[in-house]
Amino acid sequence: SLPGETDPYYPQFHIRPEQNWINDPNGPMYDPRHDKYHLWMQYNPHGRTWGNMSWYHTISDDLVYFKRLGVSLRNAEAYDIGGVFSGSA
Repeated sequence: SLPGETDPYYPQFHIRPEQNWINDPNGPMYDPRHDKYHLWMQYNPHGRTWGNMSWYHTISDDLVYFKRLGVSLRNAEAYDIGGVFSGSA
């Protein structure tokens, strides 16, 4: 079972992965072809603190309930080994 099913303090309407650290929700997008909302956020798939910066992806029909799609961008290439960040230099 997911934490929200058994833990009364687990956020019910906040976007979050099943575990670990997230930050900087960004990239909201509506896809009219599939009638879905997309949202990405910075995510550490390896721990509960800042680091190993990747991007986590979720989709929603109503912006209340989200389906977790997991890591969509990860710092796997030499040019982004320091992390996959949003923003610009």
